[in-house]
Amino acid sequence: SKLADFGLADIVQTVGWRSSAGSTTGAQGTAGYMAPEVASGESRPSHAADVSGAGVLLAEMLSVQPLWSHLTNQRPLTLMFAIANGQRPALLQGTPELRGLILRAWAGEVEARPVAAALHLKLRSMAVECFGEKGGPLVAPAGPSVL
Repeated sequence: SKLADFGLADIVQTVGWRSSAGSTTGAQGTAGYMAPEVASGESRPSHAADVSGAGVLLAEMLSVQPLWSHLTNQRPLTLMFAIANGQRPALLQGTPELRGLILRAWAGEVEARPVAAALHLKLRSMAVECFGEKGGPLVAPAGPSVL
């Protein structure tokens, strides 16, 4: 239900980066889906930050609850501080391959994250392996395909 958050990088590249009023970091978006570099204010949203947010979403899909539910009564800056300082909830569900993919997607180092197209292709191949070719309307995007 928060998919609108994953696309901020395109908006930033098109119209430029603007700090939100009252934000001490200049970060915009939903705190629980922010990449560490955005939560800390060290970097603007980017495609790598979108991949990090997608990793959070995948982890939530596996756990069937908000990933940061233990911090939901805290202020957004508390959550952003936790993310910026490398805290990640434990992944208890999913195959080792899927958990590894999620951990790479939300890695603290931008360079360690797969590009979005590679993430998509890997998820598609995992879905085909699990459900077969007719498992759903998954179409591979153009672009890099190396994980």
